[in-house]
Amino acid sequence: SFGILSHRKVEDIVVEPMSQAGKKEDPLDFALWKRSKQGEPSWPSAWGPGRPGWHVECNAMAFKYLGAPLDIHGGGLDLMFPHHESEAMICQGAWGVDWSRTWMHNGFLTLEREKMSKSLGNFVTIREVLRDYPGEVVRFCLLKSHYRENVEYDETLLGRAKGEWGAMRAAIASAKAAGGAGTDGTVAALLARTQSAFRDAMDDDLNTQDAVRSLQRMTEGLAAFGGVSAEEGRAVVNVYRECGRVLGLFADLG
Repeated sequence: SFGILSHRKVEDIVVEPMSQAGKKEDPLDFALWKRSKQGEPSWPSAWGPGRPGWHVECNAMAFKYLGAPLDIHGGGLDLMFPHHESEAMICQGAWGVDWSRTWMHNGFLTLEREKMSKSLGNFVTIREVLRDYPGEVVRFCLLKSHYRENVEYDETLLGRAKGEWGAMRAAIASAKAAGGAGTDGTVAALLARTQSAFRDAMDDDLNTQDAVRSLQRMTEGLAAFGGVSAEEGRAVVNVYRECGRVLGLFADLG
């Protein structure tokens, strides 16, 4: 029923009056099949030539290739209601199972507090951004926010991310060149804390924000150490490598 994802109450949902709802039995009903207009794509059916409604077309395509239930269903927060809730109801009616085991709804990239969109013309292309910033910096910048949060685009945000990313790159370079006497387990303890915090963050609703913070704390901690041994340096690089694989960073480390 409506509200399964958005937790909205049916009585609070604004719908068109029954006098304007055509042949709907209930104002909350939505079209599963629509009669095609002149020039629109159409397919033959028991009800005449037409096309799938907005919601059911997604069910049909996903079910054909993935079956049901899906493992993960993603999309923007603006699609949670009514689109994804309608998909969920269609699946229950057609196949009697939940449509997805896990739902993940992401926030938006905004400009002056408005969602970036072609219709508003308030967007920056990735090509424009990549003229000034490496792709890994852009990715790192976005990972610093939780996926459900909106991210306000501005040059200051990217500039700060570039500096923080550069600090981690410098720490990696220092670790590769390390050849000191060692730190008597101090580095090992820092790495263990980092790995634990990183795992906890990613297990907490894919909290990349806290995962990145754990790497930043490690980077700050390493800057305070002197005499890191070659073995400790290799361990440091390995933590950056393993965490980077999860986040899509530091691909050059293997």
